[in-house]
Amino acid sequence: MDEDEEANFALLAVCLDSGIGLDVVHGIAKLKKEFGAKTMRVVFRDSCFDDTVVKTNTYCILKDNGADWIECI
Repeated sequence: MDEDEEANFALLAVCLDSGIGLDVVHGIAKLKKEFGAKTMRVVFRDSCFDDTVVKTNTYCILKDNGADWIECI
């Protein structure tokens, strides 16, 4: 892809692990920029998070890094 061309694809990240930390979240957050995706959607299993503080911080970190859609199932 040339420098002038804009990426026109979406990135979907799914995390089903348990007990994830913010290091994992920061890694996911970097993916949109790393791949040059136009949009990014992230899905987590609700039990991924040890507590609501980690869950809230996850949402904020991903939104700050351009995630367009975040869902917990």
